[in-house]
Amino acid sequence: HGFDLSELAEFISNADDALDILPVLRDSLGKAHRHHINEMLTCNVTNLVPAATGFESIDRVASSQSEVANCGDVDAGDGDICNIDRDTASACFDAYVDHNSNVDRDLTLAIIDTALQNVWQAGGDTNVIVTGYDTLFHWAQLLEAERRFMEVARVIPTFGGVSGPTGGVEGGFFVATYMGKPILPSQDIVVDTISRIYFLDTADSDQPGPVLGFAVVKPTRYMETGFDESMIYMNLLGMEGWYETIGELRCHVFNRQAKIRDLR
Repeated sequence: HGFDLSELAEFISNADDALDILPVLRDSLGKAHRHHINEMLTCNVTNLVPAATGFESIDRVASSQSEVANCGDVDAGDGDICNIDRDTASACFDAYVDHNSNVDRDLTLAIIDTALQNVWQAGGDTNVIVTGYDTLFHWAQLLEAERRFMEVARVIPTFGGVSGPTGGVEGGFFVATYMGKPILPSQDIVVDTISRIYFLDTADSDQPGPVLGFAVVKPTRYMETGFDESMIYMNLLGMEGWYETIGELRCHVFNRQAKIRDLR
């Protein structure tokens, strides 16, 4: 993500009481860059081109031959990932997908529990559940009807296998849980009538990296040119700034991931 700012605009923004525009552009673009990464990681499998330059999405990771064959919104090739053809036959490259052939149905606790059971039977252990705020609200209502309530737990993020707060510093954040599994809501989750639910196993594996994780080649960095001789090389009377993140969503064991779709 990048922007350019003319030398004249920068001069005017620093004159009188005008707003200093450069810090505003840096901040605004940084937020947009972060949000766009979230949008890519949660993009619908039908909207994500396999050869695209963006990051893979959890919706594609948690796909299967059954979803491609039976859900009318998913075309042949949509579920293919890492040169793996998911159109031909069900195999070990399938995640568990609970669908209703593209017809939305009511969310029930039985549907949720079945997804968790299938992950466990495949040798996985869901350690994070991702869904939308609307589905989380429906989920809480289902539990309240049975006089059960979502518990709250503190989650401390792990980066490169290292986790935990620094001494003297409060760390982590509070989230709702179900059967001890933290639920992380996102505004960008794919919506049928209500948002889909993903059960993700991000534990360590016998391969390099976790079972499912984001492999970072270059962490997010900000770069910019100056109002100097670099303007000659850019053929621009101004400067440019941009944010860059290089990495990819990587999964080693697909059947330890699950998705529930076609919900209302």
